[in-house]
Amino acid sequence: MRIVVIGCGSIGERHASNALVWGEVGIVDSNPARSQILTDKGAHAFTTIDEALDWSPDAIIIATPHDSHMDVAHQVLASEASILIEKPLTVSMDEAHAFLNAAREVRRADRIYGMCNLRFHAGPATLKANMDKIGKPLFARLHFGSYLPAMRPNRDYRSVYAAHHDQGGGVVLDTIHEIDLACWLMGEVEQVGGAAARLSSLEMDAEDFAEIHLAHASGARSQVHMDYLQRLKTRGCEIVGEDGTLTWRSVGKRPERMTVELLSSDETVTTLASNDAVNAGDMFEKLMEDFVQSVKHPASSRLQTLEEAVRALAVTLSMRMGPEVLEHWRNLGKPPQ
Repeated sequence: MRIVVIGCGSIGERHASNALVWGEVGIVDSNPARSQILTDKGAHAFTTIDEALDWSPDAIIIATPHDSHMDVAHQVLASEASILIEKPLTVSMDEAHAFLNAAREVRRADRIYGMCNLRFHAGPATLKANMDKIGKPLFARLHFGSYLPAMRPNRDYRSVYAAHHDQGGGVVLDTIHEIDLACWLMGEVEQVGGAAARLSSLEMDAEDFAEIHLAHASGARSQVHMDYLQRLKTRGCEIVGEDGTLTWRSVGKRPERMTVELLSSDETVTTLASNDAVNAGDMFEKLMEDFVQSVKHPASSRLQTLEEAVRALAVTLSMRMGPEVLEHWRNLGKPPQ
């Protein structure tokens, strides 16, 4: 199998390294030093995307900066390769819809995926596998919190895209994973409301806090909390059903301590998964395995479909705060179409 990775920053390098387990890997990046790291591992370096397409890849991963995802995606759409696009697809619903329509026109939409790796984390994966144990889902609470200056220890947070609205930053778009999980676990979203704000003295022009309320087509409800303010990273989800409750809790980053529990209707608590030293790399490896398998068997993939990615983006962008304001409220209403 031949896999091309376009964009070899930190996340692209991770994807390319994982892809080398499954076949030949080609890379496209404008930084020779970054390319050299991967060619030393056995990857083939191409100067342009067109050169990489001439190599006839079976799969393509787009890991360039957010604002270039759609330009690159259109450029590779005519190929026969399956395509995996880093999150978020784009920062514009017009661009997202234009690409979705173009993919449908060439009958390629079912072979294009969004990169939501949390689906492959042991916590959410265990929740998904045990949803039948709680009966009809009624509501869920999802949360993410981490201190932005500590998220990339070797870089000044002010130089990272997450601090800049025009680069696709802000906690809402950066942690679109939580929106995807709410949709994945509870079903399609019909209405969205809530608030986003810049509460701290961090030097950024995007939101560092958000509380989002989702009404799902099933009748279930979700609450999603996101912030860049907590000094200790936490992440998790609680799903309440008619017959029981599922909880996932992750605390810390190096190491991450994780538990998933089931509270049954008879009030017994069962531990479904537990790990005091979660390897964050595992979910990326599992995602790559699933992507490779999807080339042969698209219908069996757990990856986020292109349609799901567009719907999650619509919810997310409706709650994103502009750089000129300190707070943004949205009354419960339909997500932008």
